[in-house]
Amino acid sequence: MHFWWEYLFYLKIAEEGSVEADAKFRALVAIGSLMLEGVVKRIAMDFDVANIAKAAKASKDTKIAEVGADIELITKQS
Repeated sequence: MHFWWEYLFYLKIAEEGSVEADAKFRALVAIGSLMLEGVVKRIAMDFDVANIAKAAKASKDTKIAEVGADIELITKQS
């Protein structure tokens, strides 16, 4: 079972500029997974995860860019 505060932890890591790429990638994967489960999608939208996904999508790190694109797709699904 996932809790909303767990999502906030992952969100903070994903936003942080000084975090290692691997940690950011894992945080973004966790965010996307939680959103797919429907657990925190509304919370994610309230915290403007779309902008985080957009920034991740523009990353030079291929893995982060791919996860950013995936999260962006999830945000566009109803």
